[in-house]
Formats: sequence, C-alpha cells, structure tokens
Amino acid sequence: MKKTLLTTAAIIALGAGIAQAELVIEPGSDDRINWASLDEFKAAHPGLEGESFNILGPWLGGDQELFQSVIAYFNEATGAQANYSGSDSFEQQIVIDSEAGSPPDMAVFPQPGLAADLAKRGFLRPLGEETAQWLKDNYAAGDSWAALGTYADQDGTEQLF
Repeated sequence: MKKTLLTTAAIIALGAGIAQAELVIEPGSDDRINWASLDEFKAAHPGLEGESFNILGPWLGGDQELFQSVIAYFNEATGAQANYSGSDSFEQQIVIDSEAGSPPDMAVFPQPGLAADLAKRGFLRPLGEETAQWLKDNYAAGDSWAALGTYADQDGTEQLF
C-alpha cells in the first residue's frame, strides 16, 4: 500500500526539529503575545498526546531554527512530537522518499510544480474542503492560498493538497 503525504500551502508550514526545540518565550510572560490563542489551540486539538510525525522541508540554518521555535509551541500545546528535517536537496529527497514508499507525514513544498507532479502520481493526500474553507475564512488572501495548493490528482480531480 502506498503511503501518502500531507502537505499544505503554508500552514502549516508546521514543522519541528530533530533536536528538541525549546520555548523561546515562556507562555504568559510577555503581554504583547496573545497567549489565549495558544490555549484555544490546545483546547481545539485534544488527543494528540504521545503522537509523533515527521516533516520534511527545504529550511536549514536560521530558517530551520525559526521554524523549530514555532513547533516547540505546537508540541507543548498538543503533547505531540513534530520532527522536522531540512534538506538542501528537498526536491530530490521528497521524490526519492515518495517513490520508495517512505515519505514524511508532512512536507513543506517550495515549488508548486513539484507538488502538482506528486499529486498527479498519487503521492499526496488531499486536505479536504474544510481546510480550503478555513484558509478562505482566516486569511485575507485565503482564496489565492487555496488555489495555490489545489492540484489534479491521479483521477484528474482538483483538490487541495
């Protein structure tokens, strides 16, 4: 059975690190940050404690560190463990891993054309209409974000991946 990938336009752009990232700012310690939103996120995502998933993306160096600093809050809020691996050869690695049947659980695509190719080959898992609607409702450019992440699958059906 072919393992599939979860991807998103930017969302998630969620990811994490092979090395455990620490919280940069202690929750509640800075009034400029809306800490209630972190509590709301935690309440909206119960049952993830002990879950683990892998994310592959193109970010290395400072970009990887920034990404991992966000993931630390995701891990803290959900009890899950997101593990991010960055690669300067992401485009080749994601194809190799997908064809070998061992893709990451999520991937951050810097190139829409590569995502479209993998969708046509059946390597991406659709995110569903509710995700497209969430993007449209929560981002000023939501319609364009949804459009950028929509590709034809193996059957030619347009879906958000």
